[in-house]
Amino acid sequence: MRRSPFVLAALVVGLLALAPSTGMAQSENQFDPIAIASLEVTTEATDSTPAVVTLDGSNSFDPDGSIVRYKWEVLTDAYQWLVLSQDGPQSPTATFEIPVERLLERFGYVIEFRLTVTDSGSPAATASETVALRINQLPVVDIQVTAKLFDGREVAGVDDNGNGRVDENEERYAIEGVVSRPGERGNAPNEWHIRASSLLVIDASASYDPDGELTDENFRWDRLYGGNVAEVANSLPDDTRGQMALSTDEDPDTPGTEREETIAPLPASRRDNPPVAFYRLTITDADGGYATEVVKIVILSHRTLRDPDFCANRSLGGPQTYPFDSDGDGVAEVCSLRDTRRATVARQNALETLASLRPGEFEAAVLAECEAEELSEASYGDDPDDLANDVCQTREITPPPPAVDPSIADVFFSGVIDGPHFCANRSLGGPVTYPFDSNGDGVAEVCSLPYTRREAVVRQRALETAFADHPQFTTTLAFECAALGTPDFGDDPEDLATDACNL
Repeated sequence: MRRSPFVLAALVVGLLALAPSTGMAQSENQFDPIAIASLEVTTEATDSTPAVVTLDGSNSFDPDGSIVRYKWEVLTDAYQWLVLSQDGPQSPTATFEIPVERLLERFGYVIEFRLTVTDSGSPAATASETVALRINQLPVVDIQVTAKLFDGREVAGVDDNGNGRVDENEERYAIEGVVSRPGERGNAPNEWHIRASSLLVIDASASYDPDGELTDENFRWDRLYGGNVAEVANSLPDDTRGQMALSTDEDPDTPGTEREETIAPLPASRRDNPPVAFYRLTITDADGGYATEVVKIVILSHRTLRDPDFCANRSLGGPQTYPFDSDGDGVAEVCSLRDTRRATVARQNALETLASLRPGEFEAAVLAECEAEELSEASYGDDPDDLANDVCQTREITPPPPAVDPSIADVFFSGVIDGPHFCANRSLGGPVTYPFDSNGDGVAEVCSLPYTRREAVVRQRALETAFADHPQFTTTLAFECAALGTPDFGDDPEDLATDACNL
């Protein structure tokens, strides 16, 4: 919405019109009339009706007679179409409606008028004066949004971006968090989609006043509310006057926690109903004219993958997964298998089968992986005491746990885990897990690895290194595909038709 008071400029110029210089009439009409023109807004604009301006020549006079005729006309060429309403030539006033903003933008913000008055003398004399209406040009709103995600690769204590400052949030939050901008992917004007946990800045400093200057004091932000907004942390202020930009980062040079620095961590929000925050900006210029815009921030909560190794670092002994854009927004947000779950299970079974047939090759490959440099630098969340007993320390591959004692099996499998094959059926291509009683109540309630996560990682790497290109792998895979039968792993039928088990 844009609304402007009208600045009435006293751009008044008098034009002298003389009576004829010869004959008896000159002595009878000794003085020329004096034209005095003015204008004012007599009806303010509303949301549905334009402002009305009155042109007034009633202060004009004739020193030796009276004014008998008033003529108002538009002098500005671009506005010759403007209609002036006057109740006859004896009326000193005329009115007109201020054109709408789009016409002002096209034809200009200054309209000049001329008043010509005629006196009662004989012969009649005339005089003219011009007056101009200067219409205030409204501020132009320009809102830009930036959103940056925390970059875990930033090195503490180092000037990463070379700007002479160390560890400011410009360095700490360096990953793009804007998913789509206005006009992209069906977004409305001023609608921005950002990732949750972004450091958010809503910046209107590019706004300007075409016929004046803007300072911080001309800006006001009001937070409005929209759908599911209760889930949005109040990181940005409710109402703010006197600043051109809103930021969740109050002190860019002081690193802060995500909760303090970001609009909200939203792990539980639904993709089909993401939180939405609305902010209204009002810019009021020095003449009282104002313009408003509402910016819409849609907060997408599903996690983004921040670097090419994100998925590889989180496979933790399972089959390798890869970054995937599941919702078509151009941003990878999930780690995905490269084939169906069925084919992944069969492939993993084939690797395990070859390892069991060639234990020496498998053990050598595992110990080689333990020596990998990146393994010593990685942390998989294992307990240090457990690491002391895994294959990389003992140099012996951890065997699977013993079968459950039949005398306690009825109790052990009386919970969610209802049998010895429960966990194996849910490994879905990852390392085999086993029923485990984690709280010591005699009932298995979790599926657990029989070794550390580190050992799971090196075992999987060893399987891939030693057997993925083995001459017998293709034959073993075909056997394992057939051995699976037709279980439902949740795959799409169209995907099953082209997976590794059908090639």
